[in-house]
Amino acid sequence: MARKTLLITSADLFLSEVTNFINNGSKIKIDKQVRDKIEKSHNIITQIIEDNQPVYGVNTGFGKFSDVRISRDKLAELQKRLVYSHAAGTGEPIDRAIVRLILLLKIKSLSLGYSGCRFEVIKQLIDMLNHDILPVILYKIHVHGSGSRR
Repeated sequence: MARKTLLITSADLFLSEVTNFINNGSKIKIDKQVRDKIEKSHNIITQIIEDNQPVYGVNTGFGKFSDVRISRDKLAELQKRLVYSHAAGTGEPIDRAIVRLILLLKIKSLSLGYSGCRFEVIKQLIDMLNHDILPVILYKIHVHGSGSRR
């Protein structure tokens, strides 16, 4: 089957599109309207920060620290620490096809325009997939009280 481009639009992904993406290494492209929605969402977050409005996880702490305001000069550090806190694993690497699927689904979810992330973040993920540059994602399931299993 020919290698096709998967256009990320506001429509749901069909299983056939996902299957083709996994099996044939489709390239990904973002629809212009979706890009506009992403940028509009990011502009809203930027305005919230400019207006110093408290928004959970944007300029406040998380969980029990949700009532702690983070100063503007510490927001980049907050976001960096959030990434670091989720960037660890053990065990065997997940199959490359599954990693591709994970990145595709992350791109699709961020493309809905609800996260407020910059378009450049999504573009970076797309470039990684389109050039077959994949992160190594490790997995090991720990079952409490019985050691570890996979």
